[in-house]
Amino acid sequence: MSIKNYTVRGMTCSACVNHVEKAVKGLPGVQHVEVELLTNRLRVEFQEDMTVLPDIEAAVKHAGYQAEAQDASGTPRDSNTTDFASVLKEESQSMQQRFLYSVVFWLPMFYLGMGSMLGLPTPGIFEGSAGGTVNALTQLLLLVPILGLNRSYFVSGSRALWQRSPTMDSLIAIGSFAATLQGVVAFYGMLLTSEHSGVHHLYFESAATILTLVTMGKWMESRSKLKTTDAIRGLMQLTPLTALRIESDQTREVPVSALKPGDVLLLKPGQTVPVDGVVLTGESTVNMSALTGESMPVRKTVGEELLASGINQQGALTYRATAVGVDTRLSKVIRLVEAAAVSKAPISQLADRISAVFVPIVLVVALLASLTWALLGEPASVVWSIAISVLVISCPCALGLATPVAIMAGTGSGARMGLLFRSAAALQRLSAVQAVVLDKTGTLTQGKPTLRALWTSPDVRESDVLHVASGLERFSEHPLATAILEAAAARNLPAKVMTDFQSRSGLGIEAHAEDGFYSIGNIEWMQLKKMDVSLASNWADGEAKQGRSPLYVSGPNGLMGVLSVADVLKPESKEAVQALHQLGLTVYMMTGDHLDVANAIAEELGISNVFAGVMPEDKDSKVQGLQRAGKVVLMVGDGINDAPALVRADVGMAVGSAADVALDAADVVLSHGRLTDAIEAIRLSRSVMRVIRQNLFWAFFYNAIGIPLAAGVWYAVSGHVLSPMFAAAAMSLSSVTVVLNALRLRYIQSTNQRTKQVITMKTKMYISGMTCAHCSGRVSNALNALEGVDARVDLADGTAVVEHPNRVSQSSLKAAVESAGYDVSKMEDLS
Repeated sequence: MSIKNYTVRGMTCSACVNHVEKAVKGLPGVQHVEVELLTNRLRVEFQEDMTVLPDIEAAVKHAGYQAEAQDASGTPRDSNTTDFASVLKEESQSMQQRFLYSVVFWLPMFYLGMGSMLGLPTPGIFEGSAGGTVNALTQLLLLVPILGLNRSYFVSGSRALWQRSPTMDSLIAIGSFAATLQGVVAFYGMLLTSEHSGVHHLYFESAATILTLVTMGKWMESRSKLKTTDAIRGLMQLTPLTALRIESDQTREVPVSALKPGDVLLLKPGQTVPVDGVVLTGESTVNMSALTGESMPVRKTVGEELLASGINQQGALTYRATAVGVDTRLSKVIRLVEAAAVSKAPISQLADRISAVFVPIVLVVALLASLTWALLGEPASVVWSIAISVLVISCPCALGLATPVAIMAGTGSGARMGLLFRSAAALQRLSAVQAVVLDKTGTLTQGKPTLRALWTSPDVRESDVLHVASGLERFSEHPLATAILEAAAARNLPAKVMTDFQSRSGLGIEAHAEDGFYSIGNIEWMQLKKMDVSLASNWADGEAKQGRSPLYVSGPNGLMGVLSVADVLKPESKEAVQALHQLGLTVYMMTGDHLDVANAIAEELGISNVFAGVMPEDKDSKVQGLQRAGKVVLMVGDGINDAPALVRADVGMAVGSAADVALDAADVVLSHGRLTDAIEAIRLSRSVMRVIRQNLFWAFFYNAIGIPLAAGVWYAVSGHVLSPMFAAAAMSLSSVTVVLNALRLRYIQSTNQRTKQVITMKTKMYISGMTCAHCSGRVSNALNALEGVDARVDLADGTAVVEHPNRVSQSSLKAAVESAGYDVSKMEDLS
């Protein structure tokens, strides 16, 4: 199966979309066709052995439009978005010129046609019996340039009529032609009968107003549509146009499009990384916030990865390109945002079905309305005006634009907030979720266990316990072992030399040293070794109830101590869970931990529904169980070991950076790695769906009210025919209103973006476990790593006085200290 994208020129309404889609679907071998009015894009899935590419372009041309194949190769700046953005810009400029030139001729014409009715003074040359003829001739001469400037409506509209596939252009063409024809007939009547009262039935100004106002609406609409692509075009501007390539010890500036994997590049301070690669020489800090959302620059040295869009801040680097053009991570993000922006949401299907028959129905209504009033004996001028008004006031554009402009604006806002949606369907499903399943490790927690507390037997020092534990764990790859080794290293404690290691999976490790056998493991391991642990039982049970894992350490003389190790909750996890409850969602936590540990963590977070002891391969069955209970389920994970559950859920959401594999694992990616962004994603999806419903309501309501009024309801009630000029203005404003309503989504901001006022807070923290200068240094580094934080640690008092902005909560400060391996017993607000 092959896929080909095209830019289609000439589409103006949803009827055009249906005609192009129908024409291409009829080709042999074509499996699926998507046509997007907003971006003028055609996407065709076909079998290469059955479909000839020139046939696709020929089918589009036969339908009355022009198709140009898009090239999928190149750098991010060569992305398809550039194609439709340039088309929209070109369309906007063309419409602006047409409108301004049309206005130049329309203003004097409107004055001549309507001035006397409005009580405005009329030049003497246009008064009297002879003046009427001069007036009519002048209006006709002023109309001709307007007809020429807007001839595209007549060309495309008549072509569509000839092919029995009428579009909005057909309605405009018929309406303005009918008004012109009525004016020409009235003009000849004046010449032949010398009856100059016919000047009031010329309708030349109606034809001119219809074309001018419709063009004005198209201009405003194209400008507004162009604004919806700002976010994607902003992503494209993150990479430079040129790069410094090292060739034979010489540096040469070359276009980024000329780079190949394996090229060696030079990156100077202040320059933007052009393509993905690996550092060969040098050391620097690189700001990756545009792609990963990390607020602090990341230190890069030999062997570490660089990603396109990063800004080098300090030293010069040389690096080897590993991915260029469309293969960079940035390009993948852009394609993901593009795909969501131009995809169709299920809610748009109703509008599509109505649009397919809308124009033919309007033509029938116009004919029936004019015939009805003619049979009722109304004068020809009334019948003619009613027919023209029905044709002009109807607006299939509003129906066609109701959904895509909202999707484009919404996904663009999401991209600016680090929320990447895979499709419009995912965005719609997210707005309807009822239950949220949160994977614990890596989602609610940092995914990195740390030593939280330590108990020792009488006459045993903490350093002795860590000395032995690190010796036992130094060859282990278990995450808990890493926590112990890091704690020992932070205290500059060497690992005890041991040999003859024996281990039992899920239980513990035993090894031999010069002075005897040592062991580390859980309570079952100690029982297996017949070790008396009664002295530590109460303390260990208390740690377990807090969701921590007690590890017992024994030596030749019995139990030495117990290490309490736990994965630290992310600072924002509790806030995120509370916000999910406030949104009316049922929250579940899923973990492989034992029920007691899981319940302790869930209680701390305020989660009452827990799936404990769940293996990775069983996670999708838990999600499926909720779905069978009738719930729409959102699964939130890190995209690594929960991929089946992410796929099984109605919406899969991965918490990870845009640099992660999560881009291919979920419907929604929170590229900044913050769980609180899940709330922003849900709120955004609900806002987008609310705007879509508003747009669809307006589009249906406008046509349901406007067409009957134009067909004669207004005439029957008031005795006045609805003017074709008013009908044209209403039609233009209806589509513009839909687009402007959708553009409100561009200004949606995340909670972080809305927090403008920064207040400096002062907090005193009482910290236990610090025993040396290295400990206080470790705590100081952990606190000062938080953005805007200034911490002063006092080892003697076991305290830290911290000045921090109000956006950094006390829970964040506590989490930072705990992640360094120490406990916070008390916190005082000194502000």
